[in-house]
Amino acid sequence: MTFEEFESANPLFRVIPVGNGVTLIRDVMDVGMYLVEGARSAALLDTGIGIGELAPVIREITSLPVTVYLTHGHVDHVGGISGFRKIVVPEADAGLMAVHSAAWLRRDFASAYNPQLMEIEDLRDHMPDGAGDICVCRPGDVIDLGGRTLIVLDLCGHTRGSVGFLDDKTGMLFAGDGCNNATFLFLRESASVAEYRDTMIKLKADWMPKIRRILICHAYYLNTPITVVDDMIDCCDRVLAGNGTDEVFELPYKPFRNGVARWAADGKDDRRSYDGCFGNLIFSESRNRTN
Repeated sequence: MTFEEFESANPLFRVIPVGNGVTLIRDVMDVGMYLVEGARSAALLDTGIGIGELAPVIREITSLPVTVYLTHGHVDHVGGISGFRKIVVPEADAGLMAVHSAAWLRRDFASAYNPQLMEIEDLRDHMPDGAGDICVCRPGDVIDLGGRTLIVLDLCGHTRGSVGFLDDKTGMLFAGDGCNNATFLFLRESASVAEYRDTMIKLKADWMPKIRRILICHAYYLNTPITVVDDMIDCCDRVLAGNGTDEVFELPYKPFRNGVARWAADGKDDRRSYDGCFGNLIFSESRNRTN
């Protein structure tokens, strides 16, 4: 599925209208965030790495009051909180967000993943700092935007505080990094594979009948099949049975590495697992032994 995209007034961002009051915004590192508009207010789900001022871009799209809701506390999702009056973070990731939103970490992370970003003139000036009021959310919370609500769902795994936002109007689940084609479960802040499996089992049992689409923040964005949840369960089963692969995954940003990380299932260039499934995860034996 393809959508027309265009640059905003700030060339560091691209805007992709999805329809039904939903807009995908991609930053200079190709990290996606979603604006969901109701009748009274709008929710900005994640904020990217924070290179460039995001708030003026959002004001180009909507005149509604906007609250930022974060799927989790990682640097490439919380970096753009500057300029917004209210930021809501999952309770269990509040401390992680406080560290990862710092400008110095955002610069280090961005330069490790994409050294060409350092060629941007006065990069420091493109990375605003500071934020408004910080609040917390928890799984089960309901966000009323006027004519549509977002339900906060537990996606504990990638981080312990990871959540998704289920839109009652469209059946879209905005999943952040909670379940995708390369779900990281090897970080210090990650849950164990067994805990993540429990999360996916509960998500499938409680919510799958209401989920029509899953939208993520990297690579496939709008084209993630809802079968990714079953893929994640299968990948967890592989790892827990001792059948994970020996293929090592090297994270470009060294400070986030935690032991040897390996893929759960064999993959091709697009990281689909060997049997054609979409979902895959990356795990660390040493990380799992700490849980």
